Amino acid sequence: MRYIALTEAKAGMQLATSLYDSNGRTLVGSHILLTDNYIEKLIEYGYAGISTSRMN
Repeated sequence: MRYIALTEAKAGMQLATSLYDSNGRTLVGSHILLTDNYIEKLIEYGYAGISTSRMN
């Protein structure tokens, strides 16, 4: 597992842990392959970085 800034994230990377909003709702589940759209939305939600489990 590796923590990276969202600005360094690329489509195809696998998320290591689930991400939640301020109400505890899952935004993106663990092991999901990131898309450009996911990355843009996470930046909008205020996430600065993510943990990835695999680099593509």
